[in-house]
Amino acid sequence: MLVDLKRNHLKDIFEYSKDPEFSRYIGMGMPNRLKDVKPFLTLILTENKSGRRKYFGIEIEGKVIGTAGLLNINTSSNSAELGYGLSRKYWGTGIMKAHVDQIIKIGFEDMGLEFLTVGTGILNVRSNNFIKKSGFSYTNSLNDKSWYKLQKVTYENCCT
Repeated sequence: MLVDLKRNHLKDIFEYSKDPEFSRYIGMGMPNRLKDVKPFLTLILTENKSGRRKYFGIEIEGKVIGTAGLLNINTSSNSAELGYGLSRKYWGTGIMKAHVDQIIKIGFEDMGLEFLTVGTGILNVRSNNFIKKSGFSYTNSLNDKSWYKLQKVTYENCCT
């Protein structure tokens, strides 16, 4: 279930973020202490409030096991970037796909965005495959990231 993130989710985020396999491809690096995750959560909460981000926790049985949402929301170009991360315990279960589908729907149907982008590490094969399965098309590679795009018209033709 998608939930609004709160400060009390800090421990849950730390728990899955300290896994070296999880943090290998995440921009914030691997946290060694609980306080290492605080800037990440503070940024999400601040940008959610300002409208630059629409980010959620993914919660199962009262515990946040990942985050996903839209960042770099640009009202001039009606675009945003998709971001996500999930505890390794839940990789391959379909949980993230279901939540990303919800977020794509929020972006296009609720927010009226025209396109979404997403970048993932070139070497992160699992994530690159996931993005393609979510309807995104490869656009280019830049700074060790593969970039993908999903247009609203493509979404409307395939996914609604």
